[in-house]
Amino acid sequence: MNLCQLLGGVNEINIETQLNLKNHSTLSLKACGDLVTIFTSDALQKVLAIFNEKKIKFQVLGNGSNIILPECSDIPYLKLDFIFNEKIFNETREFYTVPASAKLSQLVTHAINRNLSGWECMAGIPGTVGGAVFMNAGTKLGEIGRLVKCVRVVTKSGKFKEYDVTMESFAYRGNNFLEDGDVVYEVKLGHLGQNERVVDIIRNEIRTRKKCQPVHKKTCGSVFKNKIGERTCLAGQYIDIMGFKGFSVGDLEISKLHGNFIINRGDANEHNVRELVEVVQDELKLYFGVLFETEVKL
Repeated sequence: MNLCQLLGGVNEINIETQLNLKNHSTLSLKACGDLVTIFTSDALQKVLAIFNEKKIKFQVLGNGSNIILPECSDIPYLKLDFIFNEKIFNETREFYTVPASAKLSQLVTHAINRNLSGWECMAGIPGTVGGAVFMNAGTKLGEIGRLVKCVRVVTKSGKFKEYDVTMESFAYRGNNFLEDGDVVYEVKLGHLGQNERVVDIIRNEIRTRKKCQPVHKKTCGSVFKNKIGERTCLAGQYIDIMGFKGFSVGDLEISKLHGNFIINRGDANEHNVRELVEVVQDELKLYFGVLFETEVKL
């Protein structure tokens, strides 16, 4: 597949083939592949229409914070990099429409400046708006789903589509409305009013994360979903009870600070991740009779 020939007629994109992708994921795994960076929704529509016609599968890369990249990918990666008018952050609004490629850290900064209640749930999450909506990202302070009003996508066949969503549109670390192949390009967010305590809440959350999580290491965020049900089971706590902190496979190690984080100490790869995850899942099932699903996308 020659992407340059295939997408040669599409403007507002950038194509890089056999690119070293180590710096395109927060876990910094050994990985390479073809990357198409897309700068507008029209360009996204044209790329997906071509891929659909040629029956080419693809993977959205986003910020690379919740995905495990193979050493060599046989499908292209898409990365959105939309420019938008950041002047919307110069004032307090009822709603904010932002591109999927906007970083959550931008929103958190605005929440601090404008005391926006509800947005504190995004503090410390190293991702983009699109990825956060896809997986209903959040913390103990809440989830982004309760803030989302409208999601605009390009479908895998290259059609524009808009979803009006509610809280019921989301699940724990997931969504109930996006269809296979939908690529989120724009999101409309609301907030829960203004609260002068938001600044302190966000600062306390970030301070706590720095103490309890390896925020300055190469990680992919939480590896396993907590088991939510009649009895909530915290994956990191159970891994700690088993004594698995510090357990390693190759250059990949379970953090000694938090059991639900893995750290790349050098040249870890996808195989190391899969092996470590399998071992931990098996041991958790053996010890506690609970199967923990992965939050990171394998």
